[in-house]
Amino acid sequence: MVGWLGGAMGATYVRATIFIAEQLGAAVFTGITVTAAIDTSVVLDHFGWVGFAPHSADPWRILGSALMIGGLGLVCLR
Repeated sequence: MVGWLGGAMGATYVRATIFIAEQLGAAVFTGITVTAAIDTSVVLDHFGWVGFAPHSADPWRILGSALMIGGLGLVCLR
């Protein structure tokens, strides 16, 4: 079941790359992708979802995620 979900998510990402990246620009699109991956990984680690060993979301991890979001905000400024 997880394999099918991963395949669907991969297909969605490829479609977004084709259709949305051109409108947003490379920096914004890549920033969104990387920030979403970092934030998602912190949540997955904290709760131990999808079979990962739990690693608590300590203040440093939360600060890192917040800085990623803040950096993305700066990249998005025009």
